[in-house]
Amino acid sequence: METGMFLLPLIAGTGKMGAISINFNLGVSTPNRKVGGVARAFQSTNPPLDVHFDVNGDFTYMTVMPQNTHILVVLEGNNEFKGRIVLESNWQSGTGSFSFIDNSGKRHSLENVPVKLAQVNQPQAAKAN
Repeated sequence: METGMFLLPLIAGTGKMGAISINFNLGVSTPNRKVGGVARAFQSTNPPLDVHFDVNGDFTYMTVMPQNTHILVVLEGNNEFKGRIVLESNWQSGTGSFSFIDNSGKRHSLENVPVKLAQVNQPQAAKAN
């Protein structure tokens, strides 16, 4: 279990060609049980989908049996964005359901799609000569 404040980059979607994916860059405050950040929904279609959201919400630990804890993250944002993510206790993977309205006014929904920790490239320190 993480303690304090940490960054949580996630990607949600099936990964199938032409499917909607949502990238999240979230900050998590465990003392306050708050989550906030930005999200981007995109899809390689014609016309392409590319919608950005400011998201905020909270999380709670759900323990149903000893040694079986999950984390429920509930998010809301602009463009009527709503999301519910259930993560494993290590914050690394889970499933999520999302809905939002795109820039043309069309509603999109994703149900029970995989969610996983996104790979973030860290800047490399310059080597001394």
